[in-house]
Amino acid sequence: MGKQLCIKWILFLLLAVSTSHCNGVYAQMKANEVQNPKSESLSSWVSNQDNILTQQTVDSLNRMLNRLYDSTSCQISVVAVKGDKMTSARELSMELFDLWHPGMKDKDNGLIILVVTEARQCFFRTGYGIEDIITDAKSTRIFNQTMKPCFINGDWDKGVLQGTVECVNQIYKYYDGGGKNENGGKEIRNMAKGLIACYIIMGCLVFAFAFYQLNNSIKYIEHTFRSKRVNTYRKTFRNYVGIVALLSVFTLPVFYIIYKRRLKNIRHEKIFCPCGSEMKLLSEKQEDEFLTHTQQLEETLHSRDYDVWLCTACGRTEIYCYEENSPYEVCPVCHAKTYGVIAEQMIHTGILSQHNILRKTYSCKNCHHRDYKDERMQSSAPFIAGSMAAGAAGRSSWGGSFGGGFTGGSFGGGFSGGGGGGGSW
Repeated sequence: MGKQLCIKWILFLLLAVSTSHCNGVYAQMKANEVQNPKSESLSSWVSNQDNILTQQTVDSLNRMLNRLYDSTSCQISVVAVKGDKMTSARELSMELFDLWHPGMKDKDNGLIILVVTEARQCFFRTGYGIEDIITDAKSTRIFNQTMKPCFINGDWDKGVLQGTVECVNQIYKYYDGGGKNENGGKEIRNMAKGLIACYIIMGCLVFAFAFYQLNNSIKYIEHTFRSKRVNTYRKTFRNYVGIVALLSVFTLPVFYIIYKRRLKNIRHEKIFCPCGSEMKLLSEKQEDEFLTHTQQLEETLHSRDYDVWLCTACGRTEIYCYEENSPYEVCPVCHAKTYGVIAEQMIHTGILSQHNILRKTYSCKNCHHRDYKDERMQSSAPFIAGSMAAGAAGRSSWGGSFGGGFTGGSFGGGFSGGGGGGGSW
């Protein structure tokens, strides 16, 4: 009895050792044992460490996958390894995805096509953003119909190449013109149409509002105050023309044409003299006889414009002054709008001061009065020094991060939700 028990224990120990040995031989292949294609080159997408695929097939795959990445930003990595009979393509593909992170970080549009020849398994591991393109059912169908027949015959090149082509075609079919999917393209086009319609509607509303404000600005100004009506109308136009140009540019020509016609009508409205006769608007040449030297000078400088109306019956005149958009100011001495800047000088107040002074010299072209105005300006010296220091620090930081941040052998940082499909042969 004791002898039989001893024999059982010996057999049990032998079986345990044998099982342990077998497990050691057929252990699951780990992701870190698979060569990352990006460690060779940024344009490499194929991991072929066991030379299962020919170099010609690898080159064809890399060219195709590079074109795909350039046009859609999708990243596909093809992995062909021998592995062992205990290796699960499903589990290894997930480990590889978690290790390499194919696909762009903000799109998760990566895919790993893994073939393990010893385990006779193939699996497509998809990123979040590509699960709607290469669905689990679709990837399983691609394997069963395209790749499996080739693998059964031992034709790894044809099977891998055709399966990859199927995936690439599905991605191109989903994308519209390289980088935009068909549904997304339609949505974007519809969105663009909606935005254009909204812009047109908004533009019409802005135009209507500006037109209303333009007319309303002189609604309560009596017609007898013609200068005030014209000057107010011009000022209102200048206030709203920028808004129309920004938010309703397609209505700007109409807005300008209406403004010019309305302005002309306001300026040329009929005037009747107290004697009952209709007054006549004189031409630019005729009106000089009734304008002073100062008024003529203002017209020459385009700082003010004058209209002279003459009653041919009694000789009475009416003169209306209209303000022009001009760099000239009103002179504090003669009150003519002929006071302008003739010189500017920067006065430095000291190295430690944070302000400098901009001195503007003014002169009146009518009475020749001269004076100056000082404007306090922010000193540029402290700013430049600070900017140089910040720039130096920035260059130092940037240089350090640039020099040591990027290393070869990396994908875009995508993630997978565990989707995919495949099979065995």
